[in-house]
Amino acid sequence: MKLFFAYTLLTASMMSRPNEAHVLRGHEHRHLEEETALHHPMICGTRDPTEQDIQQMVYVMETFENSTRRHLALNDDETIVINTVFHVIKNSNGDGPTPEMIQRQIDVINYDFAPHFQFNVTVQEVVNDSWFRLRFNRANEFEMKMNLRQGGAETLNVYIARANGLGWATFPSDYQSFPEMDGVVVQDLTLPGGSAPLGFDMGGTLTHEIGHALGLYHTFHGGCNGGGIYANNDKVSDVAAEESPAFGCPIGRDTCPGQGSDPIHNPMDYTADSCKVGFTPGQFKRMRNHWHAFRAGNTADSKSLGYPCTEQGLESKSCQAVEGLVGFGLKCCGGVCKFCAL
Repeated sequence: MKLFFAYTLLTASMMSRPNEAHVLRGHEHRHLEEETALHHPMICGTRDPTEQDIQQMVYVMETFENSTRRHLALNDDETIVINTVFHVIKNSNGDGPTPEMIQRQIDVINYDFAPHFQFNVTVQEVVNDSWFRLRFNRANEFEMKMNLRQGGAETLNVYIARANGLGWATFPSDYQSFPEMDGVVVQDLTLPGGSAPLGFDMGGTLTHEIGHALGLYHTFHGGCNGGGIYANNDKVSDVAAEESPAFGCPIGRDTCPGQGSDPIHNPMDYTADSCKVGFTPGQFKRMRNHWHAFRAGNTADSKSLGYPCTEQGLESKSCQAVEGLVGFGLKCCGGVCKFCAL
C-alpha cells in the first residue's frame, strides 16, 4: 500500500506541475545533484564508518554468525521486536508534528522493516524551545539526550525535532563508548505530511537513519571500489556500488560501469522517498547480525538459547582480544558473547 501511495504522489506532482518537473537525465540530473550538495549539505549527518568500524563489521559477518547464536542471527523467519521511544520535541508555540504524522511515521517504519523487524513505539512529547531547534553535535543535543534517553542498547531512542539536518544516527558499535548519545535524530519536517525539501517528506528519512542504527552504511560509501560483501562500498553483496549519492529518482543511473545499475531504490541512498522500494536480503541479514552482536539484551538472548547465563555473568568475564580486531574483543558466558573494548 505504501509503495502504491508513493507512486501516486510522484505522478500527481509531475502531472500538475509539468513545467517544474525535473527530467533526471544527463546534465539536468547532474545539476540537481550539484544544487542539492550546495544548498542541503547535511541530508544525513551520520558519520562515515572508520576502518575500525569496518573491521568489526567484517568480524561480525564472518565469525559472529557462525557462533553459538547462528540460528538466531540467520533465522529468516525471525521477527525482532524493538522497543522504541519517540521523543517528540515541540516549542512553546506548539510547533512540531501532529499525532497523525507520528502515527503515519510509525506505520512507515513497520512497513519498511517488515517482516524482520517490528517497532513497539512509545511516544513521549516534550516542550523545550532549546531542544526544538536541535543542532548536530552541539550542546543542546548532548543535553537533550542526557535528559531523555531511555533503556539500554536494545531500546531504540528516536528524537524528532526541528533539527539543522534531515537526520543522523549512531552505529551499533558506538554504544559501548558513548551510550548516552545512542539513537536516531530526524527533522520533524521529514515525517509523512511534512515539508522537507527534495522529496524527503514521506517518512523515509527515519527508515534510512534506523538502517544506520542497525549497522548499514550508505550505498555510495567507498564509491566504485568494487562490489561484494568485503569490498569498499556498502559491504553488502547484493547492493551494487555507486560513485556518489543519487537524488530525485534517476532511473537507469549507472556511475560504476560493470557493477550493475546504481541502487537508487535502496533506503540507504539519498533518492526521494517516493523512489525508495526496500532493503535487500543481504542488508536484512546484516541488520539481524548487528542486532544480536551489539544491541540485543543478553538476558533475553540467554533465555532464548536456554543457556544459564545472565548479564552479570557476562560482565564478570574479562575481555579477550580477538585477532585482527583492533581495540575490541569478546566476553562470553554460556555460549552467549558480546563485544567489549580492550
